[in-house]
Amino acid sequence: LKHSSNFIQNAELLGLNVESTGTFALATTLGFASPIAPFAGFAAVVGVDTLRGTVEAGKRSRHAKKEEKANVTDFFRGVGYSAVEATHKGMIRRGATSGRGNVVDWVVGTTENTGEYLNKNKEKVGSAGGASAGVVVGTLLGGPVGAVVGGIVGGVATRTTIHEIDKQVDKKHAKNSDLKPGQLALDGT
Repeated sequence: LKHSSNFIQNAELLGLNVESTGTFALATTLGFASPIAPFAGFAAVVGVDTLRGTVEAGKRSRHAKKEEKANVTDFFRGVGYSAVEATHKGMIRRGATSGRGNVVDWVVGTTENTGEYLNKNKEKVGSAGGASAGVVVGTLLGGPVGAVVGGIVGGVATRTTIHEIDKQVDKKHAKNSDLKPGQLALDGT
């Protein structure tokens, strides 16, 4: 695995990505065991991504190369550096060119980062929510076995739906990008 670090991210089993399936399987398990089932899967996925993002921010803070191995201190460095990056992004949003920034800059930068994260990871986050909801429905209809099946079906169905909707939106944007400035798309599609 040392020479193929993206092995898990790219591996598929029965047409399902192993990493994503593992993520919503974890979401399913947490959803089944938790009284707040629909939120537990979402929290698990976002939590894992937050840890990864924090470690990556720590690597950026020490100017490590992207392919360089993370070390133990990267997480702790990343906590502070993520706040610095978010504050800087917020400063840029309000047009500041210098200074240290303030809490409002941090909130604006963090909000923008959250929006970017959700846009980039909507299939994964959506499938976690779908898996958790599938666990609830599956449990009601089929007990423990129904919970597992419901979680997997809910996760896969949600991911597929989000993917297909994104393709339709991309097609529509591509079609509308051919318009001249000021021209409207009046065909209703």
